Amino acid sequence: VDELLDQDNIMIPPILIQPYIENAIVHGLFHKNGDKNLTVYFKNAKKENYLEIKIDDNGIGRTSSNQINQKRKKHTSFAISAIEKRISLINQTLTDKIELEIIDKQLNEQALGTTVIILIPVLDK
Repeated sequence: VDELLDQDNIMIPPILIQPYIENAIVHGLFHKNGDKNLTVYFKNAKKENYLEIKIDDNGIGRTSSNQINQKRKKHTSFAISAIEKRISLINQTLTDKIELEIIDKQLNEQALGTTVIILIPVLDK
């Protein structure tokens, strides 16, 4: 957590980041050999009056994870589509919208993990 962040006056919608952290662990890091890293950052965004939450892992990446999941007969993807719908519903009530970006990290077509960036407007109390 950035030391400059006013933690007492920031509210994050419940269960907004948990599915992304869980996916990083279950789908990205679980199948990875070697060092496994997951970092969650909270800081003031470059965009004024926004909080930036960055969930960063060095897992196998979404493409490899999808290939593994297609082989599993009982796997049904639900969490991410549900949270994206939830963000859409929350955004209907906000002037400044929640923004979401998912980045597949790669080097020479080799997956290096995934980064999820969520920008949340900081509302005045």
